[in-house]
Amino acid sequence: MNIMRNAFKRANYVLCLLLALSGTSCINRLNDEIKEGSILISFSFEASKAATKVTKNTFDIGDRSGIFAMLTGNSLDQQRYIDNLLLECSDNSKLISKKEVYYPEGDATLDFISYYPYQEENVSKGSSLLDVTVQADQNKTANYSLSNFMTARIENVPNSEKTVKLEYKHRFAKIKLVLIPQEGEDTDEMLKANPRIIATGFRTQAVYDLQSDKLSSVDDASETDIIPFGTWKKEGNTLSGKEFIVIPQTHSDGGQAFTLEWNGKIYTCPLPSATIEEDTELEICINALQSTSATLTGVIANIKEWELSEQGESENRYEITAVHTASLSFSTSDIYRIYHQGKPVAEVCREYLYTAPADAVATKAIVAYSVQDNEQTDLTNGIVLQLPDKTATTHGGKVSWNEADNSLTYISGHSRPIEKFYIDENRKIVTEKPAAPALAINVSSYVIRDIRNGILHTYPIVKIGAQYWMKEDLQTAHYNDSKSMPLRKALGDGEGYLKWVGTNSHFYNGEAVLTGKLAPLDWRLPTENDWNRLKEYIGENASALKKADTWSSDVYSATNETGFCIQPAGLLLERENKTALVNANSSTAYWLYDGTQKQLDKVVMFANSNNDIALKNAVKPEGKDYYNAFSIRCIKE
Repeated sequence: MNIMRNAFKRANYVLCLLLALSGTSCINRLNDEIKEGSILISFSFEASKAATKVTKNTFDIGDRSGIFAMLTGNSLDQQRYIDNLLLECSDNSKLISKKEVYYPEGDATLDFISYYPYQEENVSKGSSLLDVTVQADQNKTANYSLSNFMTARIENVPNSEKTVKLEYKHRFAKIKLVLIPQEGEDTDEMLKANPRIIATGFRTQAVYDLQSDKLSSVDDASETDIIPFGTWKKEGNTLSGKEFIVIPQTHSDGGQAFTLEWNGKIYTCPLPSATIEEDTELEICINALQSTSATLTGVIANIKEWELSEQGESENRYEITAVHTASLSFSTSDIYRIYHQGKPVAEVCREYLYTAPADAVATKAIVAYSVQDNEQTDLTNGIVLQLPDKTATTHGGKVSWNEADNSLTYISGHSRPIEKFYIDENRKIVTEKPAAPALAINVSSYVIRDIRNGILHTYPIVKIGAQYWMKEDLQTAHYNDSKSMPLRKALGDGEGYLKWVGTNSHFYNGEAVLTGKLAPLDWRLPTENDWNRLKEYIGENASALKKADTWSSDVYSATNETGFCIQPAGLLLERENKTALVNANSSTAYWLYDGTQKQLDKVVMFANSNNDIALKNAVKPEGKDYYNAFSIRCIKE
C-alpha cells in the first residue's frame, strides 16, 4: 500500500544587528559622496544557546555568514557600502565581524542582504550572482550544515539605536526519508542491518541572484550522488532519521531516485516527476521488502510551498542501469558483483593497492573489474573508481595484476572520484553513459554461501592482490559433506573442533584438517606458498592485516589496511596435560594444508610482539602424537 505523509516545518533564523551609539563623529569620504559616520554597527543574534542551525534554528560556534549593505535605492550590482563582510558566531551568541563598520553619516539609510554559508570568493563587482552548491557527502555534519543555503534582507534601516533583525529563509529544500518494512520484514532486524541509502540524479550546483532572491539557474551537468545526514531510528514500525538538503529543481524524466543497500543487495526507488520548491521540507516513504527484485516501492509526500501543493506517486517500475559508488557500503563483504540476466558481468572490490617502492602506490582503493563468460574476474584491466584517502585528482587509474606472482602494475589516473559506471551492450565497464541503452543490472555483495546440513553461513570476502580470502575465520560444526563434526572437550580426544568458554572462536585440531572436508565449496585451506605470496605483496608488513581495535599491547601499529581483519583468537595448546587457551588477546594461528598431506607440520602465526607472518612448527603438544587446535582462514580455488 502506498503511504503518503505531510511533514512540513518552517525554520527561520533571526540575526540581530545591534546598533551602538558612540561619541563625536569622525567623517571619512567614500567615493566623494558617502560619508562614514561614527555610529558603529555591531552584530548579534537572538538565541538561548548555540546549537546546530539545521535542527535548532540557530547558529553554531564558528559558523560564518556574509553581509552586504547598500544605500537605499542602490542594488547589489551597483555601489556597495559594505561588501561581503565576514560574520562569525562566537561562544557568547555574538556575531563578530571581520572589521569594524559604521553607519553613513546623516539621514542615509541602508539596505542589508546577508547569506549563509560565507564564501570568500563571492559576488563580483557589477553582479548580484552567487554560485551556490549542496555537498555530496552530507553524512558529515559540517557538510550538511554548509549545504543549508539561506538569505536574509531588510531595507531602509536608519542609523539608530534600535536593534535590527534579519530573518533568514531557507532557499533550498530538505528531504526526509522513511523506510516502511513490509509484511514479513522486522523493523528491529532492519535497524540492525543499517541500510545505506543515497539520492541519485539530483543537481547540486546553481547560481543564486541575491538581489532578486531567486535562483538564476541550476547547472544541469552537476548531478552528484548525495549521501544523507543522520542515523536510522525506530519510530513505531518505521525507520526514520535520514535527510538531506537539495537545490530546488524540476525533473520530469524519472532520473531522480533513491538507491538502498540492504544486507548486501542494491535496491532502488524512483522519485516521481515533481517540482521541489524552496523553503520546504518533504518526506518520502519507501516501502521496503527484501526480494529478488531490484525495485522498492515508494510514495513521495506533498511537495509544496506553504500555501500551494502538488503530489506525485512512484510508478514502482525502475531498472538499475548504473552502479553508484556511494551506495556501496562494503558492510557485508569487500566485493560486490554486478549481474545481467543472472550472470556476473562485473565486480567492484575495496582493496589495498601496493607496489614497491612504497611511494609508488600504497593506498586503499575501490576498483571495478569485468567478469568473463566463465565467471572468472579479468584482473588485467581494472578501473580505479576512487581512492578514498586521496583528495587530489588522481582517481580513474588502471590496475593490472600478474596472478602468477601476485604483483601489481598501476597507472595513476587524473580525474575526480568516479561516482558511477555502466555496463554497455558489449558487457564492458564504461564510466560515461553509453549512447546505446546500458544493460539492466542487479548488484549484490559477493559472499561465500556455505550450506551444511541445511544451515547457511555466509562469509565476507576480501581481495588482496590477486588472491581472494575469507574475511572471517571459519565457524562451522559440520564437514562440507554436511556430516556432523564432533565437538571435543580436550586435545587428543579425536578429530573435531573445540570451543572455549567466553569466546565465539572455533578451533580445529589437525585430525579434522587432515580429513580435507573443512573448506566451503570452491574454496580451500591455504598453503605455505599462499601465505608467502600474501606476505610478499604487502611488503612483509603483517600489521596492515590486523584489526586495529582488538589487539592488546600491540608493539606494531595495526592498521588493517588490507581489510583482512585478523583478530586475536589465541591458540589451543596443552599445558601441564590440560587443554588451555593461550594468548587469547595477543596472538592467533592458522592451519596450512595442501590437500594431499598425510601429516601437518606448520601453522602461520600472528602475534602482537612482531610485524611478520611467521611460520611455526609447534603443531603438536611436546611428546604427544595428537595435534593442537588452531583457527582456519580459507582462500579461493
